[in-house]
Amino acid sequence: MTNFFDCINCKVYLMNEVIRRKTRISKKELRVNAKIIALLAISNFGAYVGLSFYLTIIM
Repeated sequence: MTNFFDCINCKVYLMNEVIRRKTRISKKELRVNAKIIALLAISNFGAYVGLSFYLTIIM
């Protein structure tokens, strides 16, 4: 679950950076950020599903 919250913090941080700059981010940079967020989301989703499945088996 820690990873899940880290991911949320990462997204909030990125959004704050965008707002703070208030300038247009280059498309390349945006694409990199999107890839990082996508990878984090996928890994966190996998971990979450795995954890739920694991807990379901135990219960």
